[in-house]
Amino acid sequence: MCNIHPSSALNLSSRSAISLPAQMLTFLTVFLVMVTYHGRLVEVTSRLDFLWKQQAERELNDMIESRHNNMQLLKNILPDHVAHHFLTTDRAPEVRPNLIYLTGKYAVLLLISPRQCRNSTRNRGTRSA
Repeated sequence: MCNIHPSSALNLSSRSAISLPAQMLTFLTVFLVMVTYHGRLVEVTSRLDFLWKQQAERELNDMIESRHNNMQLLKNILPDHVAHHFLTTDRAPEVRPNLIYLTGKYAVLLLISPRQCRNSTRNRGTRSA
């Protein structure tokens, strides 16, 4: 068995411990490195935010210009009241069943091939109700 006297263990630990001025210098150095790193991180984040804001403003201006160009094209192509109908943003959403009901027979006529039209006219008299 090894008996170590408490006072000799205290002497051993005090000899291997770093002195107080060295500890303070190490702490101060680590603190300054962390503050510098944080400052750099804030600078990079601010720069990225600024660049993203500039890009968003450019894209917004492009969208406004594109919308203006589209409005001019629609007004040149369509009559004024039709262009106004398509360009207003406060119109009610379109209801698909009503549109299909109103234009249903025209859509069917557009989708049927000429051969199917001939077959349907031949079989018109033989259909049962």
